[in-house]
Amino acid sequence: MSDSNQQILDEIQEFCHQHPEIDEVDIITSGMTPNVWGKRYPMAKLAKLVGELKMPRGNGLMSPVGEYIPVLDYNDTDGDPDASLQFILGTLKVIPWQKNRAQIMVSTVNTDEPFEGEPRVILDRVIKKLNSKNLFPTVAFELEFYLIDKNLNDQGHIQVPSNHFNGRPDKSAVLCMDRLDAYSDVLREIRECCTAQGIESTAISSEIGAGQFEINLNHSSDALQAADDVIQYKRIIKAAAMKHGYDATFMAKPYMEDAGSGMHMHVSMYDENGQNQFSKDNNKMLYQAVGGLLDTLHGALAFLASNPNAYRRYVPDLAIATQKSWGHENRYVAVRIPSSNEKNTRIEHRVPAADANPYLALSALLGGIYAGIKNDSNPGKEFEGLACYEHLYPKTLGAALDELEKDSALKDALGEHFVEIYVAYKRSEIKEFNNYISAREYSWYA
Repeated sequence: MSDSNQQILDEIQEFCHQHPEIDEVDIITSGMTPNVWGKRYPMAKLAKLVGELKMPRGNGLMSPVGEYIPVLDYNDTDGDPDASLQFILGTLKVIPWQKNRAQIMVSTVNTDEPFEGEPRVILDRVIKKLNSKNLFPTVAFELEFYLIDKNLNDQGHIQVPSNHFNGRPDKSAVLCMDRLDAYSDVLREIRECCTAQGIESTAISSEIGAGQFEINLNHSSDALQAADDVIQYKRIIKAAAMKHGYDATFMAKPYMEDAGSGMHMHVSMYDENGQNQFSKDNNKMLYQAVGGLLDTLHGALAFLASNPNAYRRYVPDLAIATQKSWGHENRYVAVRIPSSNEKNTRIEHRVPAADANPYLALSALLGGIYAGIKNDSNPGKEFEGLACYEHLYPKTLGAALDELEKDSALKDALGEHFVEIYVAYKRSEIKEFNNYISAREYSWYA
């Protein structure tokens, strides 16, 4: 038995000793979309699955609604074979919002055949490329989300929630403490569930949109774990919202008239001795990294804004950068360098949408940084003012995929075959998405 399997067995044994009441376990993972999928087993069967677990490989290439879609020679043409899956050490946790149930995450990363179409495999690949250069990223995610009414309106659209104190619909008010008080029960539930699952969070704030909030996750030197935490964190928020009579959405642009939801990502880079490499030599590597992020931004947008709705978020005048740009202490540029001391010098990328796949968004960012360092990129002149008045990004997912196909730096960092898989998957998703007649078409043209 391998050392990693023995560690998992030891973890399961200790967990069962501490939680004898747990009788079921959810074995979960995610694919191209950050939706959770998996199976539910009796807890007594979990140890027997170590080193033996298999599930259909094609599940990771399903559409956002769980349908198989054509992707190169996968799914419809390969017979939908099983993939061997490895339990991820440290992810066996109680599910606090369910009775007597736990969860554990799985991946093909540490198996004999890592699946090229699994986003976690790609993030692991990029991290190892950086590690080979004696570079070790520390990352943090900040996710915005909307609490929404559990019922749709008469048009079948989501709607703003009402708080339980006075029954009135929520209103826009950024950093408003009254809004935190009005929704304190559900926000506290989210925090407590995060703590119970070992996910460390920091600030909670009300955001610009009605019903919109942000909870920041702690910086982590384990980038894979940080992305794992985002998958679990989203599940927590949806469950806590339902428990308190709401629903929740990470949709990039749920309301046309309100602010979109972003997934701001912070990255700093250390050597094996814990020295911040972004602070050395007058920040030379920091600016190389910024240059690489800007050089690859249009191709990376296929990961950072990974569905048609996400492109509605890049609207001029709504506090989101709409062109390649960087600056110090400027929240209206794409790549921001926050004020900090030398140990904590970092980059904040403000372009990713909240519904982006965290593994792939982080892969694209670390891949851009890797390319910038490798190619000694120059970010150019710091942007003066607000970079949110002229829309110079690719304006659709299809256009971003065209840019990705031309981006040799991202192909080098992420893997050429993976990019081929991803482009085929997303083009198939776009085709399925467009193969639908909306209610507006009937109201306008029937």
